[in-house]
Amino acid sequence: MENSAPSKATPRDVGIVGTGQYASAFANRLLTAGYSVTLGSRRPEHPHPFLFGDPEKLAIDEIRVTSLEDCVRGNDVIIVALHVDHFESTFTPEMGRLCRGKVLIDVSNRGSSGSEKNARTKPTSNAQLLASLVPEARVVKAFNSISAYVMENDVTAGGTRAVPVAGDDILARATVCALARDMGFEPQENGSLANAWRMEEAVLRAFPEWTLATVVALVVFVFWFLFAVSRFYLASSNIKWDQLPLKILNKVFGATSLTLLSLTYFPSTFATLFQVAYGTKYRGFPGWLDTWLKSRKQLGLLAYFLICFHVVISTLILSPTYMRSWFPAIGAIVRIPANMTGNVVVPLEPAWMTWIGELSLLVGIAAFALMSLLAVTSLPSVARSLNWAEWRLIHSRLGYVMLTLAMTHVYVMGVPKWMKTGFPLVFFQVKFLSIVLPSVVIFCKLILLLPCVDGYVDRIRKGWERKKPAGKQDLTGV
Repeated sequence: MENSAPSKATPRDVGIVGTGQYASAFANRLLTAGYSVTLGSRRPEHPHPFLFGDPEKLAIDEIRVTSLEDCVRGNDVIIVALHVDHFESTFTPEMGRLCRGKVLIDVSNRGSSGSEKNARTKPTSNAQLLASLVPEARVVKAFNSISAYVMENDVTAGGTRAVPVAGDDILARATVCALARDMGFEPQENGSLANAWRMEEAVLRAFPEWTLATVVALVVFVFWFLFAVSRFYLASSNIKWDQLPLKILNKVFGATSLTLLSLTYFPSTFATLFQVAYGTKYRGFPGWLDTWLKSRKQLGLLAYFLICFHVVISTLILSPTYMRSWFPAIGAIVRIPANMTGNVVVPLEPAWMTWIGELSLLVGIAAFALMSLLAVTSLPSVARSLNWAEWRLIHSRLGYVMLTLAMTHVYVMGVPKWMKTGFPLVFFQVKFLSIVLPSVVIFCKLILLLPCVDGYVDRIRKGWERKKPAGKQDLTGV
């Protein structure tokens, strides 16, 4: 077979190796973006049935179906829409010479079973395998996060529009990024081809960053559920099982969300304490703390999810029957003479809410409003519009204000009752125990805000070290 010769392809010509469903969806998208498309097939005289299955989804008259060799020879940008098992049989040494200098875009993914041919002790991506077969080509990993359905549906499809792009050739990456933008996607530079393995791994895992936070939330929820059930049904004889769906679970939702909020803000305190203990910011945190720090966003959003349940249920059961401490005890003695006949009308006064109920609702609503702001600004589209100062103001300072208000919401309800209950029975109440961890978090934060402590921490975070390595110059005053 002849060596690769300069093709007459234009920047708007793209070849696709493969004729399956993904290849046809990709071809249709390219045609919509104004590109000329050539499909390479092992059997060009008998194209894949996907090409003719739905004439409305693929304008077959506008594309060419050729042999694999002609497709590669006639285009400078090639989409490799093949399963990894067919890489070696397709990209032979002769085909590799045809690919010299061309941009090959690998769109494949690995299977989740772990039994594929390219599974090795040392992680190797499909794109790296392709690059080893065509060493003189410029291989780029991209589009593996985009499904065929998203390719075919411009508006109604779900799924991400982001296209991570990885490759060793900077100009080849730029070409692929321009192609992705023309197709209506959002390219994201992802560095060298060595990062392709992470790109292929990412699409196989469902919400990997949520696993730890979800497990923690479930453990906390089960703990509070068991405690609440044992507390109310074993220690109280006037509570029925009929109250489990709303009255009891409402307390569980509130206690769980408070605990998760505390776990969201507590790791920053540990991080500060470690920096003070180390006397430098250049020493890494322990693995458990680093993992905890990376899970804060997920813990906070799960807390918001649960607090929404708490707010809705509290609204539904807002009555003197359920919330007795929020309403005055109303009673009346009516004496009816023995010789009186006819109907007796007894006027009832409205039951206005007590100051405990009104103040608790006020701070609770304020806490929920701030928590909603934190949740909204956690959305990637909103977060990208915030600078660092705005992000820190909302998620750090206002976050602690929100936690303080949520804690005050419980204190207002609980303190009058705790004073009547006394020690040690108060430790067996859900409200009291749920407020312990948030109180510790706020107390630690107040200690760290003391001028003597805050100034010391600020010096460390600006680069000052308590014990400098030998020969290291102090540049903090420069």
